[in-house]
Amino acid sequence: MKKNLLNEEAAGKMIARVQMLRPDSPALWGTMTATEMLLHCNQIHERLLSPATTIAKKTSWKQYAIRSVVLYIMPRFPKGVKAPKQVRTKGAIADAEFEKQQVLFAAIVQRFPLHSSPINHPHPYFGNLNSKQWGLAAWKHLDHHLRQFGV
Repeated sequence: MKKNLLNEEAAGKMIARVQMLRPDSPALWGTMTATEMLLHCNQIHERLLSPATTIAKKTSWKQYAIRSVVLYIMPRFPKGVKAPKQVRTKGAIADAEFEKQQVLFAAIVQRFPLHSSPINHPHPYFGNLNSKQWGLAAWKHLDHHLRQFGV
């Protein structure tokens, strides 16, 4: 199986994993609740599947190096990396919204293998990515957060 959300099998396995998540699943690291994590993932991945609204800048050598290491050498995202301020969700949602966010998570992930237009958003740490790289980054991002909650 390709570890890429653009792959139907990989997306299906990610959806199966999120179904094991519970509202009271404790975080093994970090401070988000399960509901806050789902909101965080949903906001980011919904944006990825929408047309780009920012103009891509040239990828710096530093971004290129970080991207190469994180996407192709490291088996998973490291713990403890701070999310950019615009996608932090601590305190932004009530735990009563868990089921709604869980259903939305599955719906967004199901759209990835069907997404036919290029994903043109720049990544804040990796710079410009092509669709295949975004599929890999999205898979690693979701895997990171589901492992954060033991699923």
